[in-house]
Amino acid sequence: MLNPSLKAIYFKITSILIYTCIGMLIVSCNSKEPKVITEGTIEYEISYPEYKKKDNSFYNLLPKKMITSFKHNCYKNEFIFNNESFKLQVISLCDEKKTKLSICAGNSKKYTELDSNSIYQLLNEFPKYTPIFQPLDSIVYLGKPCVRYKVNCSKKDTSYPIVTTKYISIHNVNWCTPFNQIEDVMLDYQLSQYDLEMKLKAIKINNVSVDDETFILTEDYEYQEIKQYLDQIEFYFMIFK
Repeated sequence: MLNPSLKAIYFKITSILIYTCIGMLIVSCNSKEPKVITEGTIEYEISYPEYKKKDNSFYNLLPKKMITSFKHNCYKNEFIFNNESFKLQVISLCDEKKTKLSICAGNSKKYTELDSNSIYQLLNEFPKYTPIFQPLDSIVYLGKPCVRYKVNCSKKDTSYPIVTTKYISIHNVNWCTPFNQIEDVMLDYQLSQYDLEMKLKAIKINNVSVDDETFILTEDYEYQEIKQYLDQIEFYFMIFK
């Protein structure tokens, strides 16, 4: 049997070891890296910071929301309109570097298809964006560690801050966009097309299952050559100028 003095020392050492283990466990839990999401959806709010005619009836026709569904390095961007008969979608198979653009306006359903050899025909419709890879700061955005830095835009020689994260994993996510120098998923950025400035800001990230059928365009869409398709999109955007 231990004498009282040895018993006190034993109790003190045991207590120190217990508290040390608890402290290490707490630190380990707190320093645990957030989980990288490889499947789910991102909801974006769309605004038009330079649009001056927000009381114009045409403004109500512009999409105010975009939902990105992603899985297996594929994603679909679906622009949400007040008029449910109007749909605009981009489906990109990033590993294969193939993308489909589709537009539905009532009974008229058209799509076009691009790959790494023809994507320039789409990218030529946008200003050139050059990222400045010197972070302004690191932030936590919608629960994900993110980096904020600037992107120079050739339009009017302006620059925009953007927010990106590597904790949503879509390999080659930006290959078919004017932001193709950026590897990570963008959660807050600005895009100009046909003189219409769009700001897309993620408001929700959903770690949910996504059906494989999401990335398959239905057979009732009619194929168009890229020039015809882009002419149709340009006509749509020009009515808002």
